[in-house]
Order: sequence, then structure tokens, then C-alpha cells
Amino acid sequence: MTFGVADNVVASDIVLDWYDGPLRGLVHTVDGNIFYYHAIAWAADYELRLFALRPVQMAVAVELERALEVSCSPRQGADWIPTPIQDGSSKYIKAQEAVARLVESTGSVSCLILGSGVKGDVRVLHREQGPEDLFIAADRSTRVDDLSDFLDLGE
Repeated sequence: MTFGVADNVVASDIVLDWYDGPLRGLVHTVDGNIFYYHAIAWAADYELRLFALRPVQMAVAVELERALEVSCSPRQGADWIPTPIQDGSSKYIKAQEAVARLVESTGSVSCLILGSGVKGDVRVLHREQGPEDLFIAADRSTRVDDLSDFLDLGE
């Protein structure tokens, strides 16, 4: 796994659930990838959150975005927190069904993001290298524990 500080890896964010900050949503990265994210842990004050990101197919993401556009408040730029125009309407129900299809179609977790949200200055943990390739242990020895079993990233 690789771990590093990243800035502006997310180009746009559609927040699907919120509790004192984002809980789940859909992001488009600056390199053109699309991910569904959801918070898997947070600090007691909700300021720092750990998000799991799962890849999403373009067609499924487009279906969701179109369903949200016809049933929710207008999009005001790259970031969007869709607010239902009318809860219980057939258009809103279709949007919720599109969210469910998106969640069902996601791949396995491909990275974790640690931050107050998924945008801005965040820490990103990828599954491309082992931690021993990037870190040294806190006691300055060369041993670094492999946390993959602890994180259980669905290998």
C-alpha cells in the first residue's frame, strides 16, 4: 500500500448523505476515475473521517446523476448536495433506486481517504505497494507491520 498527502485529487463531489459532514457520495477524480465513497470511521468530533472508495462504471454514474438532476435542487457547480424537490415523488424514488443500483455495482475498495471530506488536502492510502516500501516503523527499525488484514480491504 502507498500512503501520502494529496491535494485536489477529487474534481467533483456529489454528496448523497450528510451528518456534520459528508458520509457517502460519488466523486470524479482529476484523472477521470469515478468512485462511490462512504465513511467507515470518524473521530469523536466528526472532524476527521476515513472514507472507503470503490470504483463505479461511467454508465451507472451517469444514470444516477441524471436521476438526481430531475428530482433534486439544481446543481451549482462541481460540488453538489442534492436536496429532493419533493420527497416521495416518483422522480425522487427513481433517484433513490439509482443510488441503490450504483452501490450494488461498485467494485471492491481501491483506496482510503482520510480527511474532513474527500476534497482538498487529504491523506490517500492506495493498494499499489506494501507499507514497507514507503514507511519505516515508529521506532526507526526497518520492520513495518502489514495492516492489510486489519483493514480487510476485500482482497
